[in-house]
Amino acid sequence: MARYPTGIVLYSYAGWTILLKGPIIAIDNVALRSFSLQRLLLDVSLKVDNPDPVGIPAKSLSFDLVYMDRNEWVYLSHGERAGFEINTRNNRVTIPVTAGNAALLTALVGMVAKGEITIRISSTAIPDFLLFAPKVPHSLEMTIPLKSGEL
Repeated sequence: MARYPTGIVLYSYAGWTILLKGPIIAIDNVALRSFSLQRLLLDVSLKVDNPDPVGIPAKSLSFDLVYMDRNEWVYLSHGERAGFEINTRNNRVTIPVTAGNAALLTALVGMVAKGEITIRISSTAIPDFLLFAPKVPHSLEMTIPLKSGEL
């Protein structure tokens, strides 16, 4: 389970300045929503732990998932969600994700051949602080090894 902090956000409004640590996000579950010969639709559930004393209203969160294939990043999937709240403490956020079956199959074959896959998740979160809605980019890169007996 990959966990990563989203960063520090400095929020200033009406003379008040708040320093936010930002939530820690972990992938909790991936469920199949539907599939066809061309496309796979998944619901990716994220656990979001917000250590800050205030909730964070989110205008939107979107991300793209790419993988490394012969020294080149190849698009795999996209997901986005709009209009939700990250409350204090533990939250669960579900994001619909679309992936092409051909891209998934190619990534799987490469993972089996190499014994691992390197992925990059590039996301943009847009919090909704009244008139202040900065774009907060984030990128996470990781190599996932294929363990014996997984396929």
